Amino acid sequence: MWEKLKLWTRVGIFGALTLYLLIVVLMNWDKRLNGPLQLVFVTFESPRVLVVLLVTALVSLFGWWLTKAVYKTTRQFRSVRDRSRTAKLEKENRRANAICAAQRASLPSLTAACSGARR
Repeated sequence: MWEKLKLWTRVGIFGALTLYLLIVVLMNWDKRLNGPLQLVFVTFESPRVLVVLLVTALVSLFGWWLTKAVYKTTRQFRSVRDRSRTAKLEKENRRANAICAAQRASLPSLTAACSGARR
């Protein structure tokens, strides 16, 4: 019962929003800007307001996507650098442990010295 109520509530809300959007588009279809719109490479003489709004929305979405992509890429670089540093430290630690094990095998008196080097 509650699922049906939620479904029909959503259908009603989205239907009302769609109707509202359709009314706004139809009422403003012929509206034009007074004067030229100058972009970087092109100048438009009195373009439609809805087209300007649509292009502005698309450009802002692309800018948001680009910002998000740059942020993710910098995080990935940082993660790779951290993993590389961790791998390097683990390799050095294994090498030091191997050297200490070899020295311990040849000279048992170095056990105390090698245990301090592992820290």
